[in-house]
Amino acid sequence: VTTPLGRAEAAVDLTEGGDVARDLSLPPPRISEAISVSGVAPDGLDAVPGGTADVPRAEILDTKANNFKDVFKLTPGVLAQPRFGADESQFSIRGSGLRNNFHVRGVNLFVNGIPYQDADGFSDFEALEFMAASRVDVWKGANALRFGGNTSGGAVNLVTQDPTDASSLQLRTLGGSYGYYKGQLSSGGRL
Repeated sequence: VTTPLGRAEAAVDLTEGGDVARDLSLPPPRISEAISVSGVAPDGLDAVPGGTADVPRAEILDTKANNFKDVFKLTPGVLAQPRFGADESQFSIRGSGLRNNFHVRGVNLFVNGIPYQDADGFSDFEALEFMAASRVDVWKGANALRFGGNTSGGAVNLVTQDPTDASSLQLRTLGGSYGYYKGQLSSGGRL
């Protein structure tokens, strides 16, 4: 007997009117296959097994970058709603702090890993300049516990530009309807 799995042979003596039974067992097939896995281990927020978001500089510069609403409008799970169009916003990650009218509670704000808030947990974040950021990291829910126990809603870390990758001279102007104008002049480098 020949099958795709192998070949088995047995001698059989046939006599008229008699029954013959033989067990033809095939050996288990030899299957060998090499599997090679290669790749680069994730780093930064990609290595965190949970809800995180990274808003890169290119995405920030595509907005007006005036307030949290501008920067986080495409970030899932993050709500930033300014009052009457002003800079002061109601800010929430995954529903935390929605009972507060304005300011931030339950979400910690950091600039380069340094807490940016008052001792009572409130944060007045109107003075943050997003155009100076290289990225903004968002840690949602329990992932933010690495930053302290009062971060039940999450944490936001604004990471400013490093002198090695900042432009030596940059001028940016924005204009729009209703007299909107914003300008920025910045420089950076290492001496």
